Amino acid sequence: MVSVIRPELCIRCKGRLWCGLKKCPLLEAKKIVKSFTLSEELAGYSPPSLLVGWGGYPKVNVTPLVTGDKPELSDNPPIWARNSFSIDEILNLRFRMGGGSRKVDVKEPDKIVLLTQEVAMSRKPVAVDVEFLQKPKPTISYSNLFPPIGFKAPLKSLELAENPKVDKRVEKLYYDDIKAKEALVFLYEHGYDVYDLARYLTAGLLGIEKKLVPTRWAITAVDSTISDYLLSQVSSYPTVERVLLFHSHLYDNHFFIFFIPGPWAFELVEAWAAKSFWASGKRLILSDHEIGRSRSDYAENVGGSYYATKIAVLEKLREMKRVASVLVLREVREGYYAPLGVWQVRENVRNALRGKPLEFSSLGEALDYAYKNLGMRIRPDEWREKSELLKGVQRRLF
Repeated sequence: MVSVIRPELCIRCKGRLWCGLKKCPLLEAKKIVKSFTLSEELAGYSPPSLLVGWGGYPKVNVTPLVTGDKPELSDNPPIWARNSFSIDEILNLRFRMGGGSRKVDVKEPDKIVLLTQEVAMSRKPVAVDVEFLQKPKPTISYSNLFPPIGFKAPLKSLELAENPKVDKRVEKLYYDDIKAKEALVFLYEHGYDVYDLARYLTAGLLGIEKKLVPTRWAITAVDSTISDYLLSQVSSYPTVERVLLFHSHLYDNHFFIFFIPGPWAFELVEAWAAKSFWASGKRLILSDHEIGRSRSDYAENVGGSYYATKIAVLEKLREMKRVASVLVLREVREGYYAPLGVWQVRENVRNALRGKPLEFSSLGEALDYAYKNLGMRIRPDEWREKSELLKGVQRRLF
C-alpha cells in the first residue's frame, strides 16, 4: 500500500491538507521536535527499547533508543491503550525519543551492541549517556509495524549511567542453549507480554545461535510463534454455541469481531477509508485468512495486522476454553491521521475482547446488527464480496 503523503504533493501543499487527512503528520511532528534541543551528547533513559533495521541484512543498523522525558511511558503500548492516550499524546512521547545508529553484523556484536543487550534485559528504564558523531537532525520515522521516533544520528558511543535491573529469568535464558521458540513460549507462560518478547528477540538474547533480529521480523515472529502455540491448545476445545460479537473503537480504528460456531478458521478483512493514512486516495478493502490450521505463508495483504489480531483472538479463546471460526472486520477511518504501529491493532482487539459480547443465532444477523446499531460504515454486502468466510468457503470445506 502507498501512503497518501507523497513528497511531490507535500512540497506544493505546505500543510494545507490536500492529502485529505485531518492533520498534517509532518507538521505535527515538526512542532513537537522543535520544542526541545538536540546536541551531540544526550543524557537520558532507555525505556528500554531499540530498533534493528533489515536493509543490508546480515549487516544492519542497530539503534538503541533514548528519551529525556517520561521513559516509563515512551514505549508502553498497553498503558497507552488502557488509558486512552490520544494520537497526539503518543506522538508527543515518541517524537521525543530517538537514538544513534551504527551498522554491525547480526552475529558479531561490538561493545555498544553488548551494552544495548544488557539494557534490553532490564525490567525498568536505564539511565544512559549517548554521544553522536554529529548533531542529530529531526528524522520523523513512521512505520506500519512499530511506533514512530523523532530523531536519529550516527552513534559514536553509549555508556551506562547506572546498572540495569536485569531480569534474572531472561539472563538465564541468554546463557542457556534453548531454541528461540521454546524460550518465547516459556516467557509468555510466565507472564511476559509480546512487547517484551519482541525486544528480547530483536536484541539477540534468545536462541541457541544468538543473533540480532530486525525489529519488523521480530514483532511478527513473536505474534506468529505464540499464536501457533495457543492454537495447539484451542483446537481441541468445544466450539462456541452461538455467534458472539465484540467491538472496539480506538484511534479511529473500528473493530467488529465475530466468534462463529465451528472448527478453527480465521480471517481479517480491513477497509481503509480514502483519507486514512496508508490509503492511496481511494478506499481499500484487503483480506487474508486461514482454515483449519495456521497458514504457512506470510499474510501479504494485511501484513503484521493479521498476526497481531490473531494472537489477541487466540488469547481470548484459550481464556474461554472454546474454539471458533473467527471473522474480524476492521474499518480504518480518516481520524487515523498518523500511523502508530501494529501494537494499536493488537490492543484494539484485546480491548474489544475484554468486553461482554452480544449473542446472535446467525452470522448474518450479527453482521446486520453491527451495521445498523454499532456504527459500521461498510455495508454487509460489501464485506461479503471480500470475505472468504462470509462467502461460505468455511461451510464448503468442512
